Formats: sequence, C-alpha cells, structure tokens
Amino acid sequence: MSLAAIFFDLDGTLCAPTVPFVEIWGNFVAPLLQRHAELTLDDLLRSWGETLLQPGPSTTADCFRQTLAACAIAPDERLVADLARDLNARWAASQALAPAARSILTTLAASWPLGLITNGPSDAQRAVVDALGIATFFRWLIVSGDADIGSRKPGTAIFARAARLAGCPPSAALYIGDSAVNDVAGAAAAGWRTCWVNPLGLELPASVPLPDMDIAGLADLYRITAVE
Repeated sequence: MSLAAIFFDLDGTLCAPTVPFVEIWGNFVAPLLQRHAELTLDDLLRSWGETLLQPGPSTTADCFRQTLAACAIAPDERLVADLARDLNARWAASQALAPAARSILTTLAASWPLGLITNGPSDAQRAVVDALGIATFFRWLIVSGDADIGSRKPGTAIFARAARLAGCPPSAALYIGDSAVNDVAGAAAAGWRTCWVNPLGLELPASVPLPDMDIAGLADLYRITAVE
C-alpha cells in the first residue's frame, strides 16, 4: 500500500533544547522556593515528572498545579499562571531545530501531507512549534495534552486518532521518532510503519519490533521512497 501520510515526533526528533531543562526549571521555580523553604528543587522536579506522565488533557498550569498539590502546597492561582507562562516561554526559546529539519520538512511536504504527534502539555508543545516556525508544515498537530486528545504515546489511541484525522488506514501512515518505545513500539502497535531516528546507533530493545527504517539523522529521509 502506498504511503498516504507522514507524522513526526517533536522532542529529540525535530528539535532539542540548547539549555538543559534542569537549568530552566531552577530559574522557573526560584520564586516558589523563596516562598517555601521546606521545598527542594529535586522534590519539585520529581513531582513534575510524575505529573507529566498522567493521562488526560493538560496545560502547563494544570501540571504545575498538580505538582504543588503532590508537594502539599496550596496553589496560588496567580503564581501558577505566571510561572506556567514563564516556563512555556523559556522552554520554547531554548529549542533549536535538528540539522536538516527544515529542509526535509519542505521536501516531504511537497509530496505528502505531514502531521505531528507529541507528548506534553498542550500549550507548552504548541509554544515550541510556534517558536521554531514549523507549524505551517503540518496539516495535523496532535499533542497528548490537547483537550480532545488526552492520551499519550506509546499508547495506541493517539496514533489511531491521527490516522482517522488523516483519513488513511494505519498501514498507509509512517511515524518518525527518536524513542524506541514511545515512537517505534507505540506506532507499530497501532499498525503504522515506523522510522527510528537513531544517531548513536543504539541497539533496538528486544521487545520493540524492527522499524521499517533506521536512520542516523533527518537528512537520511531523502531516501523516504524506500518505504513505498
């Protein structure tokens, strides 16, 4: 069956931060740590990470509110809103496109409809896409935290939703991502074709099915017709 649509992962595939998240996080929560001496940076970071893995729709403010609740801190709604807005801006500004990303998106968009599937709070991930200037490449932009999505990779529901939006059977869709579990295993379980972006030449975990393509970088996608 011919390829009908191509979807990309975002973080680690199309872009990467130029500043470590822990550094951004430290600046982000500094006002909170000043108010609550009993809190530590690690406490907040650990709770934040656990919150991000929860299913359902989410925004950065939602996640931060849950993080505070897990640390037994009553949320100050004004502070939550201010910090969420600040974190989104800092995180988006830190991102840089992967080498050849814009060029390959331009090339592929000339032949196939493109989409994006990414995990994360809806507003945070959309802020990254906007900051990178790549929104116009995608006919479909699907974030796990979107109000009408609420499911995460590697679960198959988010891929099933994407295939329905694209109006094609899963076997006619290709997913390109850097995570063996979230991207390759998740998309394969949903019946998609897969492409693993594997710049370090890592060995595929035994539980993950072989991808249709294994590439070192996005520039290798110029041979995309090999999956046809």
